[in-house]
Amino acid sequence: MSPNNITFVAKILKELNERNGITLLIVEHRVKESLQIANNVIGLKLGRIFNEAEVNQTIDVSELNAVFV
Repeated sequence: MSPNNITFVAKILKELNERNGITLLIVEHRVKESLQIANNVIGLKLGRIFNEAEVNQTIDVSELNAVFV
C-alpha cells in the first residue's frame, strides 16, 4: 500500500479497536507503522516468539527490524 493508504487504514483500525473494543491481529513487517496502532507487539522469528511487549513499554525497535532485513 502507499503511505497515504497505510495511514488511512491504520486510523480506521485504531478507531475500531478504541470505539468498539474489537481485538485485531495484524501481521505486518512494517514495524514503525504497526507500533503506531498496536497495544501489544509480538516478534516472531522462524515461528518462535523472540520479543513480546506492550507498546507503552520500551521496545527495542532495532531488534524487531533486524528480523525483516
